[in-house]
Amino acid sequence: MKRILVGVTLLLAGEQSFAQAPSPRGTGPVPAPTSPDVWGVYGPAAGEGAPAPCAGGSCGDELSGCKEGDGYDGRVWARAEYLLWWIKDGHAPPLVTTGSPADVPTGAFGQRNTRILDDGSDLTRGTYLGGRFTLGLWLNECQTLGVEAGYFFLGSRSNHFGVGSTGTSVIARPFFNLATGAEDAEVVAFPGLAAGRIDVSSSSGLQGAEANAVYSALRGCTWRVELLGGFRYLRLDEDLTVTESSQVSPASNFFAGNSLLVSDRFATRSEFYGGQLGARAEFRRDRLTLEAVGKVALGSTDESVTVEGSTRITPPGGATTVAPGGLLALPSNSGSRNRHAFACVPEVGVNVGYQVTDHVRASVGYTFLYWSRVVRPGEEVDLRLNATQVPTNVNTFGQRIGPALPPPTIRDTDFWAQGINLGLELRF
Repeated sequence: MKRILVGVTLLLAGEQSFAQAPSPRGTGPVPAPTSPDVWGVYGPAAGEGAPAPCAGGSCGDELSGCKEGDGYDGRVWARAEYLLWWIKDGHAPPLVTTGSPADVPTGAFGQRNTRILDDGSDLTRGTYLGGRFTLGLWLNECQTLGVEAGYFFLGSRSNHFGVGSTGTSVIARPFFNLATGAEDAEVVAFPGLAAGRIDVSSSSGLQGAEANAVYSALRGCTWRVELLGGFRYLRLDEDLTVTESSQVSPASNFFAGNSLLVSDRFATRSEFYGGQLGARAEFRRDRLTLEAVGKVALGSTDESVTVEGSTRITPPGGATTVAPGGLLALPSNSGSRNRHAFACVPEVGVNVGYQVTDHVRASVGYTFLYWSRVVRPGEEVDLRLNATQVPTNVNTFGQRIGPALPPPTIRDTDFWAQGINLGLELRF
């Protein structure tokens, strides 16, 4: 009996010691990973059975149940978008009129037969086409800190209005004559005395760039909230040119047989430099994504205005004489000027996306951009002027009498751009 008990005791002791003995290194099967790392850093063979470097507690318990395709499958992203946008209309005072030859002065405001041909309201009207490009990179494996840079542009768009007369109707340019204190007009075409034409051209172009640090503040398997902070730059270039040409009849009492070419040009440039803060949220359901972004930048707008005018007078068979000043761009307000003004630039956007493949997403969205202070050419046009400065003034012929008006100015206003964006995004 004792021999049996001793044998049982030795057998149990041997089994216990065998169960506690460590297995030799490298022996025994290692379970194969059932899925790749959810962050896509090392691909399907991440660690060959070792825990994924960003799973669960390594990068936050909120990601412990995430799987491949939940949105954390790329450290680099690049997005290209086609923009179909509109901008705030630029306005100028009425620039072209017509009237009756019986009115004196013909074409001036206040005359019963004066009719406005160009009211200056469609300087920037229309659709602007452009592009936007974004490139980003996560700096760590857990995708909590990254950098992102972007650039966008709206191609320059031109608008044009033109009207001419062979000398059968009146074409005029209205203004307020400070020398007489009354409404007046410069006649470009008049029945029997002059044939002429007036052309109004304008252009506008917008572009910008930004660079931001990205911090993943809140996240889950199918959603994330990111904070943005960095630098923003914007530039708006616009131009307004009014050109008039006249061929005076030999029967005229003034400039008989002469050709006249008068040009006024107003050009503006606004450049914004500022710091930016924002947030971006993304939600995913199967292959659909919804992204919302909001940013605001505070800084300075560098406002630049250039005004140029000229008058060319060519007598029959003679040499052309060029005089400084046109009609609205006169020596008193011509030249370049610049100033800096505090400005605010908020932007909001919404995008709906569809995951076409594991690494390619197509999206459609809407963006609204506001700029609190810019300069625009139509705002710099002043119809109040001292007509004695006008080179073609038949009473003084350019001899300046009285105050030098209009004065040089920089008038600013606000601006917005909005529209639809169609994009493709690549993540890898």
